[in-house]
Amino acid sequence: MTSLPILLTAWSWDPSVVAGCTALLVGYFVWRRNLTPPSPPFPGSQRKGGGPTGGVGVGAGLVPALATPPVGIAYRHATLPPPSIGNRGRCCRQGRHKASPYTHAPYLPATHPSEPFPGKGRAERWRSLSFIMGVLTLLLALVSPLDTLGDTYLFSAHMAQHLLLVLVVPPLLLLGIPPLLWDRLFANRLVTRVERMVGQPPLSWVVGVATVWLWHAPALYNATLRSEGIHVVEHVSFLVSATIFWWPVVAPTRHALAPWRAVAYLALGAFANTILAIVLTFAPVGIYPAYLEPVDRLGILPLLRQGWRLSPQADQQLGGVLMWIPGGWVYLLAIVGSVARWYSEPDDDALETDQPLTGFEGGAPALGEHPGR
Repeated sequence: MTSLPILLTAWSWDPSVVAGCTALLVGYFVWRRNLTPPSPPFPGSQRKGGGPTGGVGVGAGLVPALATPPVGIAYRHATLPPPSIGNRGRCCRQGRHKASPYTHAPYLPATHPSEPFPGKGRAERWRSLSFIMGVLTLLLALVSPLDTLGDTYLFSAHMAQHLLLVLVVPPLLLLGIPPLLWDRLFANRLVTRVERMVGQPPLSWVVGVATVWLWHAPALYNATLRSEGIHVVEHVSFLVSATIFWWPVVAPTRHALAPWRAVAYLALGAFANTILAIVLTFAPVGIYPAYLEPVDRLGILPLLRQGWRLSPQADQQLGGVLMWIPGGWVYLLAIVGSVARWYSEPDDDALETDQPLTGFEGGAPALGEHPGR
């Protein structure tokens, strides 16, 4: 009997999981469609009558700023005075326009007046793709043969499922949320308070790492194999704690760690992951006894043992290696993304040497007003 028919019988199309993932996708795109650009920050930029078309200059001016790769969201709120025309031109000539803090300033003119909301740019397409891939990966982890094999037959399949739930799904979902949606969420005081509490890097690191270690303790791990309710709690806690862990790395810039801090944060996370992988790889066979003599309801145990040569010892070692090497690659990729974001940021010394606009002290002039007046 070949492996393909067996794997097809191992799919577990849980209706609740399929319905939840479908609702997540539908809600995401409905919410995106209902987003409107923010109100203009200074008088004169709002068209009469208001409405979504009133912020054409602001919304279209954000398009170049959003045209960045999804890894390491370069989303900033302008807190500095507007640069002079000469300084802005120098930044552009040096190739630092996208990384400049001025990129999100509302003083940039509208470059695409026909597109009032930046929802069709390259960055927005990448965000949509990231969110879709996150939902599909979640579906793959929970209804594919990984779930059936991991629950009954193979420790290595269970480890692959855990890697998807902890290292792949949360960052993809977070990277897929557009900046304007984050602004809407953080306009809520409760959301802001929760973020300030759980978004502290030391706490988020401990929550993410400790949750993974805790659920791989033999007593808890074996309990998840005996009880479906405990197993559901395990998966939910993985998703929640991993989202908290990845938040300081992939959050909008004002909430995220500085790039060099993110590198240290991720390196420590990779180290903790490696230690746990080594422990699992070289632990005595039988710490998870359910995999020694699994109940063969599908009749695939001979294939796994003789065909795939996955003895209990080889299966446990493969599970540890999966956490060790592919898991380490995910951390390495995130570290490379943080380093790239670090080098893409403008030089602080260069920004300090830029000459500010003269002729007005209180900020930008109103539309139609000459700066020298």
